[in-house]
Amino acid sequence: MTYCVDHVKLVEDVAIIKTTALALDKRINGSIDEIQKHIEHGTAWRVAIIGVFAMMMIQILILSSMWGRLCKTVEVNTVRLNDLEEIHPRGK
Repeated sequence: MTYCVDHVKLVEDVAIIKTTALALDKRINGSIDEIQKHIEHGTAWRVAIIGVFAMMMIQILILSSMWGRLCKTVEVNTVRLNDLEEIHPRGK
């Protein structure tokens, strides 16, 4: 039995499309598996990054508090020193 040229071409095209679809399916499923593994293993990195960020924020808050207390101490001691110099002037 002989087939026309167009019918043979159609069968070849369908075979190529089927082969391409199977290859694409294997590639996509493999990529999805790799992405799933990456997501599962990425949890530790996300926790580490969030932990580092939280610690940086805590350090900034602590340093701001210490800076404020230092400034307040300098201000109080400056006033006390000025009062003492008025009572006991130097070199006069």
